[in-house]
Amino acid sequence: KIHLVSASLLTNIQEPKIYTNKNITFNEHPFYLGRKEVVKRFMKDLNKKNLKEFMENYIGLDTRQKKTVEKFIMNYGRYYDLKDIPKEFTPKVPKEIDPFVKKYTLKRKPSAVSFYVFEGEEREEFVEIIGNF
Repeated sequence: KIHLVSASLLTNIQEPKIYTNKNITFNEHPFYLGRKEVVKRFMKDLNKKNLKEFMENYIGLDTRQKKTVEKFIMNYGRYYDLKDIPKEFTPKVPKEIDPFVKKYTLKRKPSAVSFYVFEGEEREEFVEIIGNF
């Protein structure tokens, strides 16, 4: 059975809704599964006692700032298991983000690589954003 809500009952803020008695499940697309996995790596390392503060700071960001932080988080997860890079080629955590990395107990290697993925102004913007964390 499908019941449609009459258009005359809608206000300008309501969306038409379709109701069904069937439970519909969808398999997640591999792209989204991959994104979820890399974010989980970041969240696993994030210091739980500072999680609430991290989330509050994140929520307070504007859309552009959120995208910058999300890019760092995604790269952190992508570069999480770097193993075959010689030590002399592995970047050190720069002093600008070291307090952030320590406070949230993030791993040093993926944090450093994730930071250096940013270029120029984006790197400066990230430093400015996390300065408030």
